[in-house]
Amino acid sequence: MLARIGLLHPGFAIMLIATAVRPADAADLSVTIHCEISPAQQQELDARVRLLVHGAPPPTPQSVVVRCDGAFGSVTLAFPDAPRTQPFPNDGEPVERVLAAIEQLLAAGPTPTHPLPDVTEATPAPPLNDSAPEPIVAVAADSENPPPKQKPSAAVGGAGLGVSLERWPDPAGVALGPRLDFAWGWGSWAATSFESVRFGATPDTRLLAFDALVGVAWGAPFAARGPGVLLAFGGEWFSAAASSHPTGQRTSSSFVVDLGLRWGEVLGAGALWLGADGRYRARPPELPDPVGASLGGFSVIASVGGALTVR
Repeated sequence: MLARIGLLHPGFAIMLIATAVRPADAADLSVTIHCEISPAQQQELDARVRLLVHGAPPPTPQSVVVRCDGAFGSVTLAFPDAPRTQPFPNDGEPVERVLAAIEQLLAAGPTPTHPLPDVTEATPAPPLNDSAPEPIVAVAADSENPPPKQKPSAAVGGAGLGVSLERWPDPAGVALGPRLDFAWGWGSWAATSFESVRFGATPDTRLLAFDALVGVAWGAPFAARGPGVLLAFGGEWFSAAASSHPTGQRTSSSFVVDLGLRWGEVLGAGALWLGADGRYRARPPELPDPVGASLGGFSVIASVGGALTVR
């Protein structure tokens, strides 16, 4: 620990001993420092320890032993009755921590205890780097109180693009088209909206179905990987884009309710998902002759797509 103490001028440490400590007292008191520090640092610490012990009321210790172990250490005072050991306090400048430990021992008086084992044979500390000293107290505080880990955000949501597939009653057959999803929420729940267009055809007519729904979703693909559930409602429009017969109805609409299942897999900031929606049409859309096409009251719409997610 004391390898990081700032240097005093060697002459100043010698002057402290010469002016503040009587020769007899300096000779009687044994000061031993078991720390990897330079001779100049040894002189500074020795002078300040002798000055502090000399000014204390009796009984005074016969010897002072300072031991360093990384960022921590202890001071042992050998009183006439028994030795006593005090660890360095946690707060203050490095040198002041050593002196504060000695002051506590002097104020408490001699109390029998067992001294710490000698650490003179310990592994030498790294060389002293005087050009870039670092506060020891800050290192100890960081090791005892590591910064808290940041919790992931509870907000979920994002935007997805996919493809929908539905089986239409004959003569239309299979319809296919794009789907656009949006979601925003908290935890595993999110408010969602989506739009899709599916294109189909009969031998004489090109058909399309357009829908726009809003609802609530739980789980995949926006909240997490694995399963997910969707419940939504809205409107659907069934239209004939062209026909060989210029007359007749060209558009029919219906109120719809979707109950869907999802399975998602997270990939970095996005997700891939598969879905199947069971759709109920309150009034199945129908285009009479000359178009002659309709949609069923119940159907299943399969979807596959990807999503950019916010977590």
